Amino acid sequence: MALAKVVGTILITGIIAGACNESGDKVFPVDVLNDTLQTIDVRQCNDGSACGDVYRRKTLPPGGSFLVNVTSAGNVDWLRIFDSSGSTLGCIRLEFHERRPHLKVPVSERLPC
Repeated sequence: MALAKVVGTILITGIIAGACNESGDKVFPVDVLNDTLQTIDVRQCNDGSACGDVYRRKTLPPGGSFLVNVTSAGNVDWLRIFDSSGSTLGCIRLEFHERRPHLKVPVSERLPC
C-alpha cells in the first residue's frame, strides 16, 4: 500500500514536471546588443510596444548586452529602447516560431514604435 502511494506520487510529479518542461523547452535567450555609440535603456514590455507595464529593464553602455527570454511559440515580445534623457528611440519586435540559439539582436535594427 505504501509503495503504491510512493509510485503514484512519483508518477504525478513526473507528469507535472513533464508539462513544465514541454513549455519550458520553447523558452530561449536572445542577446540584445547595444551597437550604438550612446548609453541606452532597454525595457522588456508586458503590454506590447506601449510598454506601460515593464517586465525587465536594463541600462546598456555602448557595446553592452542584455539577455531576454523569449519563446518559440509564436508569442510577440516587445522591447522599447530609450536614450539617456528618456526619449524613445524605437522598438524591437521579437517573434519566433522555432528556437534560435545564440541569436544577437542589435539595437540599431530597432523600428519606430
